[in-house]
Amino acid sequence: MKMLRYTCFFLAIFFAHLGTVSAQKVTDTLKQQKKIYPTSFKLLLGDFHMLNTTHNGRPVTQLGLSVNRTLYKNFGIGLAYIQWTMLRPDELTLPSGVKHILLYPRPKYPYEPVVGQLQYRVDYKMLDVWLYYQFIMNKRKLPKHIINTGLGITHNWGYDVYVESYTVVPGYLDGTVLLREEKAAYWGLLPSLSYSYLLLKNRLCIGVDIRARIYSGWPQPQFDYGIHFGVNF
Repeated sequence: MKMLRYTCFFLAIFFAHLGTVSAQKVTDTLKQQKKIYPTSFKLLLGDFHMLNTTHNGRPVTQLGLSVNRTLYKNFGIGLAYIQWTMLRPDELTLPSGVKHILLYPRPKYPYEPVVGQLQYRVDYKMLDVWLYYQFIMNKRKLPKHIINTGLGITHNWGYDVYVESYTVVPGYLDGTVLLREEKAAYWGLLPSLSYSYLLLKNRLCIGVDIRARIYSGWPQPQFDYGIHFGVNF
């Protein structure tokens, strides 16, 4: 009888320990599923818009990479490199041979170039650094939605093309335009907003981005919009 009591006692301890271990494993699994990884690498694809301008290469005119790192609670820092690109080239070629074009201002007809006027911005590249705050939706359950809002600085560089001279051919409506390229670089502010949907236990993400580039020396902002694909770890 005493042996039976000891046996029942040890079996009770064993199953209680087994239940504790199983519960801990379930808890650890749920925590892992709910985890928001602090670092994200993203591929950026998109287009941009500026008032009174036009550009070639749509639908994808910007290509870039970014890395985001959460530093304290929901606050973090981001770094991105983006450049104008073109997946559908056209026949427009400038003196440098490049074809990644922002036509500024929007062309008017009949064409009347003005000497010294800015005609094109060419082959621009952008380096961005910003601080952000992320809003995690549905934190008590499996989080799937993240909204980031940020503010930072942006530096771009490329070529500006100006009208050097314009010669009218007698007897013709058209004339000869000589263009001049100059290297250019600008600094500006970068407010941003992005949304990410998390996949595969939050290891992958896909989402949309909106940015405004407010450069000193540009008459109006450049508005970026596009999508991203990312890996979190």
